[in-house]
Amino acid sequence: LGELAFAQAAGMPGERLIFHGNNKDERELRAAADAGAIVVLDELGEAERAAAAGVHRVLVRLTPGVDALTHQSIQTAHAGSKFGLPFDAAADVIRSTALDVIGVHVHIGSQLARTDESVLAVERVVEFCEHMHDEHGWEPQLVDVGGGLAVRHNRDEHPPTISEFIAPLASTMHEHWPNARLVLE
Repeated sequence: LGELAFAQAAGMPGERLIFHGNNKDERELRAAADAGAIVVLDELGEAERAAAAGVHRVLVRLTPGVDALTHQSIQTAHAGSKFGLPFDAAADVIRSTALDVIGVHVHIGSQLARTDESVLAVERVVEFCEHMHDEHGWEPQLVDVGGGLAVRHNRDEHPPTISEFIAPLASTMHEHWPNARLVLE
């Protein structure tokens, strides 16, 4: 709630706010709805709670089964992660909710010092979106590839620049979904 209040105080319009977390309570969902934010659905059953709170636009967080090359405590997209939904469950949410599912979210971890695993995650997101389009006519308007770009802690570390990190992700995404807006946190 503090981050939401800070963004609003800074003048960020609701349509530019993406509100997520894997343990949102009803008060947080109502505040996000009141702000007009896009809410990221992170678990089964959250769509119903979000709708009851007045949320309209959502992303579904995917768990693409990617093991990021980072410390295991900050990996967030591997099989069995508490974050997001496996593809079958995400597809069920998209098919069954009355909410406006405008896209998907994926975040593979923090302190990412290379792009390989992020590109793999985006390739899997593309496959998911292609399946949803072919089977259900759904396509993403927005794809949030999370964040996690490493920060240099010493002279021996050379993480990619923002441009070096995002270029292959954007290229992979826009090759298949050129009209989807890509967000990097």
